Amino acid sequence: MKTTKIPIYILVGFNLFTWLIYLSNPFANSVSEMHNYTILYVLLNILMLYWGLKQGVKSGNRLNPRRIISVKTFFKKYMTPLFVFYILTFSLKYAYELRVPVFDIPALINRIAMGIASPDLGYALTLSGVQSFPWSLYMMMSIVDGAFFIIGMLCWDYLSKFQKSILVLLAVIDVLKWFGAGTSFGILQMLSTLLLVYVISIKSDQVTRKQIIKYVLVGGVIFIFAITAFGINMEGRSGGTFTDIKETDINTGSFFYQYFVSILPKWFQDMYQFIARYLVGGYYNLELAFTTDYDWCFFLGRNNALTRIADDFLHIGIEPINLQHKIYQMYGIDPYIYWHSIYTWLANDFTLFGVPIAVYVIGKLTSMTLMVYTKYNDMVSGVIFILLANCTIYFFANNNYLSGHYYVFMGFVIIWLTSRYSFKQR
Repeated sequence: MKTTKIPIYILVGFNLFTWLIYLSNPFANSVSEMHNYTILYVLLNILMLYWGLKQGVKSGNRLNPRRIISVKTFFKKYMTPLFVFYILTFSLKYAYELRVPVFDIPALINRIAMGIASPDLGYALTLSGVQSFPWSLYMMMSIVDGAFFIIGMLCWDYLSKFQKSILVLLAVIDVLKWFGAGTSFGILQMLSTLLLVYVISIKSDQVTRKQIIKYVLVGGVIFIFAITAFGINMEGRSGGTFTDIKETDINTGSFFYQYFVSILPKWFQDMYQFIARYLVGGYYNLELAFTTDYDWCFFLGRNNALTRIADDFLHIGIEPINLQHKIYQMYGIDPYIYWHSIYTWLANDFTLFGVPIAVYVIGKLTSMTLMVYTKYNDMVSGVIFILLANCTIYFFANNNYLSGHYYVFMGFVIIWLTSRYSFKQR
């Protein structure tokens, strides 16, 4: 099997996995009149993603970059300044995100410790309070800091032992920060990034059956870490113990529960209600988007970062007209707490009918950057691929991943587009 097919199988396979859970209807009491239609709609988008990824491979093979910066060259020129900048600024970024006074390291440590001890309190504190400094400064730091771990992982083979130790230590601190915030999303991002970098760093063009088994085992270990971290966080958020699954609204008659979940240990059975709500709750809320009025968001509504710019700086008022807010008005579903899936967010700008086309474009650009990275070891293409691939993995959620990395993404895309890529003649 070609090595470049592995990331595509991961992206499409995980989206199909979430769709299968949704198809089994784990929360029968959440079904709306648009349920069956939405099942087909989500499947259509996954098929469009697959088509886009396949077409992107063909287009990527024809791309001829006139100017690249290899991972090795990037490491030699920029890795040390990047380390220095991140070490000097990461605590400021944490202070902004956790809403504690800037430069008050004891307060920051205490805030993280509070969140680890009580995830429900940590999450509540993350949603309230005043940030320590202007958002514009946070945005400028995020442009660099948001790509730090992606770049560090891509440069792993060139790092010294000391640099590797520092990177691992900073990653552990980052994971603790996310635990302190009472959310698993950042931890899952770190693990999915690690998996993607591991896969695209495979040197051979073809992989043997033995190698596939090895990669599946590595992926399985990362998946277990992800589930465990998620379970610990959700257990804390639920008050220190999972509710017995029979006392919840979980559909124990669904085929996914009967044939897969019921054979697992009790702790995992009880945790399944949280996993299922996390993975497919956005699809259930997507059903409601088909029943609300629609207002176009002027290409400023597909993620929170753009909406923030539109509302806080341009004073356009995007949030009151987006689909998430209308669902909240009609059904009382809080847009800041519950997933709506990326499809609802994309619909703000492209309509629900245009979302499959947008998904196709995302898929195509994802595999195009993968091919350029694979062929030329181009750092810019590698970073964009990881950002888009992670965005694709989290299609089931809000468009939070790309929103949190939006300024990094736009910066690297501008560099990529201005590198004067041209197509080879057939």
